Amino acid sequence: MAVVLVDQFPGADASERAKNALTSRLSGGLLVGPTVLDFRGLDGVQDWTLDPTSVLSFTDRTAVIWVWGPNTYRMTKAITIPPNGPYGAAATGASIRVLPHHHHVFQGTTFIMQNSSGTRVLATHLFLSYLDNTLATANATNGSSVVTVTSANGIEIGTPISLPGHLPRTGSDTTAVASDPGIGGTSINVASTAQFPPDNSNNAATILVGSEIIRYTSKDATHFLGCTRGAYGTTAASHAVSSLVSRVVADTYYVKSVSGTQLTLDHALGVTATALPVYQGTQDVSFLGSAVFDGNLDASNDDPGNPSAVFTMGSRLIRVAPNIIIRNWDHGGFFSYGGQDHAIMADRITRSAERISIMAALLFLSVHTCGYLAVANAVRLMRT
Repeated sequence: MAVVLVDQFPGADASERAKNALTSRLSGGLLVGPTVLDFRGLDGVQDWTLDPTSVLSFTDRTAVIWVWGPNTYRMTKAITIPPNGPYGAAATGASIRVLPHHHHVFQGTTFIMQNSSGTRVLATHLFLSYLDNTLATANATNGSSVVTVTSANGIEIGTPISLPGHLPRTGSDTTAVASDPGIGGTSINVASTAQFPPDNSNNAATILVGSEIIRYTSKDATHFLGCTRGAYGTTAASHAVSSLVSRVVADTYYVKSVSGTQLTLDHALGVTATALPVYQGTQDVSFLGSAVFDGNLDASNDDPGNPSAVFTMGSRLIRVAPNIIIRNWDHGGFFSYGGQDHAIMADRITRSAERISIMAALLFLSVHTCGYLAVANAVRLMRT
């Protein structure tokens, strides 16, 4: 494993030095081998104005170990989050993108969300793991955990992928056809749309009628409007009155085996389609050692961007060590949407430097549709 000393590379600040250090390890756009990115030669307060991982491909599964010294890093917004596939687009940015098999080792390191002038930075996560844009489509069968993808590039055993292939098990996510839309109708008349998303702002407006998947752009009380018929490779068809209408949602699956372009997933899909979009998430990421992730909260000025210290979507195997203090974030210390198998053992997760209530503490660790989440020491009533 090659050790790269960040302080030996030119750059206007620590982030640009790190970007140049990573670039020195590239060949044909990919890292030439496992890399240790060593920041310990840097002294004092450092500024961070860009994301060094912009030179790396999401499908490059080469391990990178980031070794941080006892410095303070002033973090500013650098990443524009792309559309997060079935989980929609986010409006905020981040300072460091988290890629598969990237591990951060801290030695008394402090990260604070402020610029070089000391001004608070808004709407910015510290570490961000998002879903990569569609790299393939999948041919899936209802009730089967085996899918065939158009490309398995970057997919390995354990890779988390997100597919719009899950039907919720509760009756509140269903309705019934009120009149046959025919094969080409772009308005679907149903008994009620009350329990369905209002529009496609989060890529969530997807329904299943019979074997046809339908995307819609808006709705009223009894109609899905602006419909795209026969979505994801299904076939548009007529639908009799009283036919069941189900909401289709994204789910996170992880790959148990790869054989060419055939993937075996950890659980079965609930739809049949020939072209479901495939989104890859991040896996095997750790935050180890001792550090402070400081959101620089201003209690009198809520941050509408709702940033968090660690923000993940569709990820798997994220580990946060016990000696990491997460404090002063507006709405989330650790946020995971559609994740699996996380171990969060941060020593303190607090909203402010004053006091927090039990409810505020519980809300400060946000998890949505997560499985196998281990939490230790994360929620405490305390003063800091």
